[in-house]
Amino acid sequence: MPSQKTGHPNLKAPLPRRFWSRFSREKSTTNRSILHLVVTNIVSLTVRAPWTDRDLVEAIARGAYTPIPIESLHDALGTHTFLRGYPCSGYAGDVIDEIAMNYHNMRWWITDKGLNMGGVVPDRVQLSPFDELAGKLTLANWKGRLSKDAFLEIAKELDKAGFCLKDELQPAQWTVIAQHNQKYSKNAIRTFDQAARNPRFTRYIRKRLYIARNKMKDISTAIPEVSFGFDQDI
Repeated sequence: MPSQKTGHPNLKAPLPRRFWSRFSREKSTTNRSILHLVVTNIVSLTVRAPWTDRDLVEAIARGAYTPIPIESLHDALGTHTFLRGYPCSGYAGDVIDEIAMNYHNMRWWITDKGLNMGGVVPDRVQLSPFDELAGKLTLANWKGRLSKDAFLEIAKELDKAGFCLKDELQPAQWTVIAQHNQKYSKNAIRTFDQAARNPRFTRYIRKRLYIARNKMKDISTAIPEVSFGFDQDI
């Protein structure tokens, strides 16, 4: 059973978040009160070992500030068992999107009946300018992992292209950087290059690049039959 902490929902959050890479807008309800269950609904809990991604999703649904009904979850979520406890916190939709990213072509959506995680191959996938450039650069430099040198070069290219760090990071990640900037104004983090070189924020930039990489992979490998192999890269 997860140990749960409570939080207060942010009613001003957008609907839905534009950086979700695996969210299916087409399959989801347009009912804003239902969408708020994944957009503004805070979760903060720890799942004790052993657990699967299915256990984690169900714990999130139960332990969110407002519980989320579940309509259907794909069997692939229960195929891998993890032997260490796992803490997760943030908006429910952010965490669910991260889980879906671990499976090739998995999508998630929410209807009036509840949360779904399964397979949807969209007719047309559109990438934001940031995801197109970051995804292309990350894929081109991927050698089983992204080396430090390649990582720093990509950060520089993103700055040269004029992308704003604040606009492209997830809100929870930017909040941590914004708090740092308030405390250390002389060493404020404003660019991708600065964040990539700061050990405290490196993981945020890598995570964002991996999201862009996955979006690019989805476009280049999308086929009629959906695959749910577990992605060890993430």
